Amino acid sequence: MMIDFHAQVKRWSCCASLGVPYQSGCVTRHHGWLSARPEGWTEAALREMVARVREAGFQEVIPWTDYAPGLIHEIGNEAQSTSVADAKDVFLDRIGRFVEAAHRAGLKVQLYFAIGTGIMASARVHDDGAKRLHVNELGVKYPQYSTRDRSGRSSLALAKRGETDLAYASLAYPDVRSWLADYVVGTAASSGADGIQLEPTGGAPLDEKGVRLHGYDDPTMEAFKQRYGRDPMSLPNDEEAWVNARCEETTKLVREVRSRVASLNRHLDLTIQCHNLSRDPKTFFWPWRDWVAEGLIDACYLKSTSNKGFQEVLSEAKTWCEQRGVRISGLLDTKTYSSFRTPEDIAQGVRTVLRAGITHVTIYGLAFTPLAPNPKEIPVEHWLAARNMIV
Repeated sequence: MMIDFHAQVKRWSCCASLGVPYQSGCVTRHHGWLSARPEGWTEAALREMVARVREAGFQEVIPWTDYAPGLIHEIGNEAQSTSVADAKDVFLDRIGRFVEAAHRAGLKVQLYFAIGTGIMASARVHDDGAKRLHVNELGVKYPQYSTRDRSGRSSLALAKRGETDLAYASLAYPDVRSWLADYVVGTAASSGADGIQLEPTGGAPLDEKGVRLHGYDDPTMEAFKQRYGRDPMSLPNDEEAWVNARCEETTKLVREVRSRVASLNRHLDLTIQCHNLSRDPKTFFWPWRDWVAEGLIDACYLKSTSNKGFQEVLSEAKTWCEQRGVRISGLLDTKTYSSFRTPEDIAQGVRTVLRAGITHVTIYGLAFTPLAPNPKEIPVEHWLAARNMIV
């Protein structure tokens, strides 16, 4: 007997860039749709943008808004102070206009933020081939709160010397957590979005066991010494208690975001993405099960790049989350290095999610137009072909 898997899906979501032209002068990765040239933001362009999402069969869209492109303060060693306020206004206006257009098309919108460690700066390759460091508002306002590694080296200082492409803030400092929580919740609330989705920031250096090497920040180390009577510098980087101490700094941020969401006069979903499911999420300071148990989040989007072991992980997580009143979505990551790159593999991935008893499926990494091609993303035509196979 043939099972109609497609009919079992109650909600299709996509987490993607929206594919309007990139801003001239800088390759801005997947958030380029927010820094696009003005012609990408006419009312007609917005209608076309959301129509593509709707026509692809999705009921929810989770556009990437990480890295805050409108909040860039410095490029290289030159401060860009004259246009910061205007850039921020444009950034927030575009998000609001997109949300409004999506709602008119019947789409729910969650805004995605990769804030697991708070990006302060990122190096980007410009059209002239030169790589320049872009320091955002957080990095300019609180450079002293850049996280440190075991040698005491500042992440921001390393990035400014060209030794790394990303600089991270320390979540151990209340000013940093407050800035990030205000930015995330303020952006979502003012835009009229339906929710916020948080994901851990990628790209951080890891030790040989896959544990992040940063987080050796004074407040965290001092609190650890007082609690355990031991110096983190005398312990392995993967010492369980020391990993948990650094996880607690992320938990403090999630609590602050939750508190701000709760203070709003309307409902706003707070959801998270969880990936690297074969690894302990605490190794990248993302203890999502603790947050579920504490009632901090409304839904978990469990992401995988492979079918291997995915059904078992999803089934266990579904039971665990639903017992605690938290919704769950199976998320297929179709970007580079994923095994979900062909229509056949995507269709098989959807079947895996549904066999686990999960009826909310999310597709991550679709390119909705050739105007802003990204080799990491797959064309939406692959997804449309996969949909026709899901029976």
